Parts: sequence; C-alpha cells; structure tokens
Amino acid sequence: ATKNAEQIIFPDELAALARGRNPVHHTYTPDAPAEWNGFRGRVDRRMLSGVVRGWEGPVFYLCGPPFMCDDVALHLRELGVPQSCIRAEKYD
Repeated sequence: ATKNAEQIIFPDELAALARGRNPVHHTYTPDAPAEWNGFRGRVDRRMLSGVVRGWEGPVFYLCGPPFMCDDVALHLRELGVPQSCIRAEKYD
C-alpha cells in the first residue's frame, strides 16, 4: 500500500515479480492514479480474504510501519495463514 505512485519502492522489481509466478497486490491510500483498477484503501481482512483464499504454502512479505505490518499479519493469521509464512520488515 502506498499513498501515491511515487512512493512505490522498487517498482521495477515488483513489476518483474508480478509478471512471473509471484503475485503482487497493491493498494493506494488515498491517491490512486485515474487509470487504476486495483485495490484502494487500507489493507484489511476483506481485501486479504480475496487474495489468500485457495493458496497453499505462500509466504507473505510485509514492509512498512509497525502498526500496518501488525494489522496485516493479524488479518492473515485470522484467515488461516501460519505465522511461519509471514515475514515483516517494520520501520518508522
């Protein structure tokens, strides 16, 4: 999740992952580009439920402020993702 397109870190690397077999999901809070058809708003359980469902053994990488990483990790665990499949890099 980022506030705008300029804040996306490593955009080329994320785009390369998305072209491969590693799904990358992004959301804008609040300034999505006009042509954006993806997620909007803060990452929440509703958003994650559509992404997590049916996956076997994925590893989720979270990077951002501690409160955001903790919230997303909690939602993932509530959706049945084991803690061992959640990685986080927290920063202020």
